[in-house]
Amino acid sequence: MAEVKGKFITMTGGLMAAYPAKLEEANRVLVNRTGRGWNELDPEGWYDTSLFSLFIEAYAESLPSRDEAIVTLGKKVYPTIKRTAGLPDYLKRPLDFITY
Repeated sequence: MAEVKGKFITMTGGLMAAYPAKLEEANRVLVNRTGRGWNELDPEGWYDTSLFSLFIEAYAESLPSRDEAIVTLGKKVYPTIKRTAGLPDYLKRPLDFITY
């Protein structure tokens, strides 16, 4: 089973705050499976990727373009890592970040 850190589900939930119906729909599934809401997850805890996928799909359905959703999420990944766990100092070039 593949897993993703909770901070990425929380990040997506935060972006979905402008779309409360979709957020509530995804959050209901999350609470049923984990006992925690999107803003209660352990940021560094591991959760099934199907939950992250659920939030991505709900977010993408809320926007005019699926591509817009994916680009927006992608732009938030490294800032979220930097803000929560930090990024190693050796990451300098774009390829370093990609391989990280």
